[in-house]
Amino acid sequence: MPRIRYDTGNPEAPDDPFGRMVLILEPSGLVRLGNWHRGGVRAWSGSVALGVTDAVLEHLRDGGFPAGPRSITPSAVFTLTVESNPEQSLTDSVHSSNESYRSALKLLHGVIRQLSGDVLRVGPAPAETLVLNARSISIDEVR
Repeated sequence: MPRIRYDTGNPEAPDDPFGRMVLILEPSGLVRLGNWHRGGVRAWSGSVALGVTDAVLEHLRDGGFPAGPRSITPSAVFTLTVESNPEQSLTDSVHSSNESYRSALKLLHGVIRQLSGDVLRVGPAPAETLVLNARSISIDEVR
């Protein structure tokens, strides 16, 4: 199982309500989230529910990952990296025209919402449990 790193946002952008978010899903099921925003920094850790990482990877495969768009909408850009052999990355917009990528993002945003205890209300709230044992951690633990 590869490591997934989702990096989006800008802590200095006046039109970005969330700042920068880095979500890391480890092969072990551990998940960490860092958030850098104009008001400071905060971070969380927990475990993803069984099948979440597999579902994200399946959506990415269905979308042709790592194939990206020819052009990107300037705002709401993300980079998604799958650290396997070889490492592969994609840069796109959260408004991607790729339906499978949008499905992967919906899951990742659900993880962000649940991991942050709904502090970061990115996308719609998921109906299912995606995160277990969420807790605050030091931002230094998000690498």
